[in-house]
Amino acid sequence: MVQPPKGWEGDLHFQTSKGHNIRYGYAPAEGQSRGAIIVTHGYGEDIDLYYETIKRYQRMDYDVYAMDWHGQGASGRVNPRNLKQPSTEGMRRHVDDLDVLARQVVKPHNGDKPLIMSTNSMGGHVGMIYLHDHPDVFDGAIMSTPMLDINPLGLPRTVFKPLMRAIFNVASHVGFKNTKTASSWEALEKTERRNSNKEDKAEKPVNARREIAKLLGRMNEDQRLSVPTFGWVHSTFATVDMIMDESYLRDINVPILIGSAEEESFVENSAHEKAAEIMPLTKNVLIKGADHTLWQELGRTYDEWWGHVVELIQDVEARVHEDRRYEPEEWCYQCQQDKNPADEYRFRL
Repeated sequence: MVQPPKGWEGDLHFQTSKGHNIRYGYAPAEGQSRGAIIVTHGYGEDIDLYYETIKRYQRMDYDVYAMDWHGQGASGRVNPRNLKQPSTEGMRRHVDDLDVLARQVVKPHNGDKPLIMSTNSMGGHVGMIYLHDHPDVFDGAIMSTPMLDINPLGLPRTVFKPLMRAIFNVASHVGFKNTKTASSWEALEKTERRNSNKEDKAEKPVNARREIAKLLGRMNEDQRLSVPTFGWVHSTFATVDMIMDESYLRDINVPILIGSAEEESFVENSAHEKAAEIMPLTKNVLIKGADHTLWQELGRTYDEWWGHVVELIQDVEARVHEDRRYEPEEWCYQCQQDKNPADEYRFRL
């Protein structure tokens, strides 16, 4: 997880028409390229946290591109005088930046081979808008705990959403737009934990992947955002209702895997279920015992998630190459303890 992927070029940049300086990385497929996967991250993360995910895609013979969202990671910042300040401009600017990477950087090299999106949390919010607005670019999408809606934290949705909208709307317009929501965020999370009775559940073992991610976060402290501000949350609410509208979702017609975590604290799992019911080619899976980021799970939950990822990629390939069929050639086990079947998966034409 700490060592960069083989052939990794991790400090590439492109400029957008809006003047955004976007950092991206590239890792070539281990064998003959079967297509390309674009990896994006969640709020406050960066692409360096996804080395292990990128390596797995490489072993499946995919070229991998990954980008830091504007204002996050090593991409250009919203406020050069305060690098930790999140933007209040909403998600559409990220959609435009992703479009530059997909069309101008990736597509010319990938040709007509499959192009797949791989996201986490906030990246799923951006990704859903992208799939709707640019239906001719990606052939499929893998979304770990996408932020399609905010977790109501045990409150009735008829109360939660209007209340939260009112709070963040007022705060954003009376001079608190860039004020951190730290105390309220922590209080809401504690409320959710009480409502889900997490104190009654057996204590989980230490998650080595998450501990390493925290260590990397401390090492790259200058790349980390602070907790969301009132303005950031307010701008996010602006597109939540849009992407969850039934007519909006019906227009998205590519294979999508939505992974939900059983012990979710931040996003709303019922939004995942609703989206999967409406979008014709979408599958929603609930990963038992998992927390918010499925890419950082352990053991069986990690293997289960990757099993679904492999299935999605198979589905995309079969649809893109209608005259070709792919069958498993072999399952290769990298880890003797976990015997993870998704670690290296090869196909035979």
